Amino acid sequence: MVDQQLHEVIGFPIGNEYDVTVRLMSPSDIPELQKMSLIRGQKTVFWYGAITLVAEFEHRIVGFTQYYISVDMILHSDTIRIAPDMKGKGIGGMLTEVKEAIAIKVGARVHMHMVSHNGEIALKKILTKMGFHLCQRHGPTEFWVKSFNEGDL
Repeated sequence: MVDQQLHEVIGFPIGNEYDVTVRLMSPSDIPELQKMSLIRGQKTVFWYGAITLVAEFEHRIVGFTQYYISVDMILHSDTIRIAPDMKGKGIGGMLTEVKEAIAIKVGARVHMHMVSHNGEIALKKILTKMGFHLCQRHGPTEFWVKSFNEGDL
């Protein structure tokens, strides 16, 4: 489910207060996002460096993801975080589905996600399940890639 603004862009169903709803970040979300983030001491400007989608449930932010779409039409996923008590409920998948739908509307052909080689085991399993494959490894960083099918575009 998404809010009215994202519904107008990608046509996903509109959520209500009893659904997990994905929407664009607003400035008032930043303090809560800073608490959820694994990177401590981020300045407020950090949250404006990429597009940030938030997942909200019962007026509480329960997850977020950050991404950007480069001029070469690649969707670059940065952070994705889910509140510990909401993990395993499909929220990360929802956030990914919404950002991919936006990217496809813009014309993106590929989705790339950088992952730490030594960590994020659960994320790697999720990426594999979503059709990503390990493309390259450079030092501590792995590049996971997924191509969008012609039917997606």
